[in-house]
Amino acid sequence: MNVISPSMGNATSYNRPLPRPSIFLIVLSVITIVAVLLFICLLIAGLIVEPNFFVLLPSPFIILFGVVLVVQLYRGVFCRVASAASCAGVQMYVSGGSLLAMAVGGTGEALYGGTVDLLMESSLMSLFIVFFILAACCLTVARTTQLWGRKLRKAGRYHPDLIARKGSLPRKVLACCGVLAVMFATTAILVYTSPPRYGEHVDGSAAPIYLPKGATDVSFARGNRGCVAYEFTIDEPAFRTWVESGIGTFESRCAGIFIREIEEPFTIYRYGINIRGADAPSEITVSEGLYYSWSKEDRGVHAVFDRTTNRAYYDFHSY
Repeated sequence: MNVISPSMGNATSYNRPLPRPSIFLIVLSVITIVAVLLFICLLIAGLIVEPNFFVLLPSPFIILFGVVLVVQLYRGVFCRVASAASCAGVQMYVSGGSLLAMAVGGTGEALYGGTVDLLMESSLMSLFIVFFILAACCLTVARTTQLWGRKLRKAGRYHPDLIARKGSLPRKVLACCGVLAVMFATTAILVYTSPPRYGEHVDGSAAPIYLPKGATDVSFARGNRGCVAYEFTIDEPAFRTWVESGIGTFESRCAGIFIREIEEPFTIYRYGINIRGADAPSEITVSEGLYYSWSKEDRGVHAVFDRTTNRAYYDFHSY
């Protein structure tokens, strides 16, 4: 009778091939890693260009979440670490669920506010479609990574020494330095090419803001937390078209506010309100013309057209 020794059984187990990630998983992982690193660069560049305490506060946690995701996804897919693959899968589920909640919440807000026509506008519909697509992509990566982690755990039964490919320390250091250098260069480019935050009497095409076609003599200034105020010269029909096309935020557009005739003098902030220590005008009162005004809590969107001067004024603030 033939007896198979334990050593022979182990040899048979170790002869089984190691699992390999599919091309689909590799492509998804590379795209995800690049996208997360790019998002981190955009976040840092945005904080440098426009400091915002309410964004700065959670930013370290968001950046840490992204860095851990990148590391775990790399270790899980390319180094065959089952625990890392499972961790990355959970993080992608969290990311996908958050994006899905934002898309569903925004859609529900539009429907609840009775602004179905607004929801069907191409710009908003495109925004929600993008959120749904990103959520679906995150959930797909999460599911694929989780399945890969299970496959690695099963392989560990006959490959007890299945661990990450450690590689040499100099190569790891060189790779980390390369990634950091690319991220630093990307962030520097984003900061350097960011649009100006202030301008006076410029052409409409040179202003980095949403203006109606034909706007001239534009003055603008951006403040903290996304606040912006600007003014320009335009005719009344173009101003009406501009406002009706959608100005302000999604929240203000869902409120169903329309243009109205000025019956009593209306005061609006001008671009100087966002420039500290400057002599630029900070407000103006208009007695004849049109106005659009929405506010909720500490947020507000206002636009005024002065019929006597054909001058339009816009102010958005979030505090």
